[in-house]
Amino acid sequence: MTLPPTEFIPGPRENFLRRVGRDPRRWRARLRLVLFAIVMGAVIFIVQTVDFPGAGNVKVEVGQPSPKTVVSPISTSYTSEVLTNEAREQARENVQPIYDLPDTRVARRQIARAQDVIAFITQVRNDPYATREEKIAWLQAIPELHLT
Repeated sequence: MTLPPTEFIPGPRENFLRRVGRDPRRWRARLRLVLFAIVMGAVIFIVQTVDFPGAGNVKVEVGQPSPKTVVSPISTSYTSEVLTNEAREQARENVQPIYDLPDTRVARRQIARAQDVIAFITQVRNDPYATREEKIAWLQAIPELHLT
């Protein structure tokens, strides 16, 4: 079974093309729009790809100092394992010995001073002529004792 031939019925797109084809003002407007888009695309491409002098780009060579000071836009920091280990090693080497051999002169001086204080306290306690207030004042005058 064969279908009878149908006539071509133009859709919305074909009608648009027919209308545009008849009106030269629309063609010119559309052509201007397309040319504007192409020119803008070319300008954007050139601006993005070409290296303009003085635009902040610094040309450096290996082994040569930079002709400009380059400042980073962001601040970053990191912990250097090498420098941290070097600082730890240096600190370890700079530790002074904490304990020395005991100084016997210090111990002897402390014992002698303690014996002097005890002897003075004994004399104050055994003084029959001193009043109680005088004895307290004499004991409070001993710098090593903190009496309240």
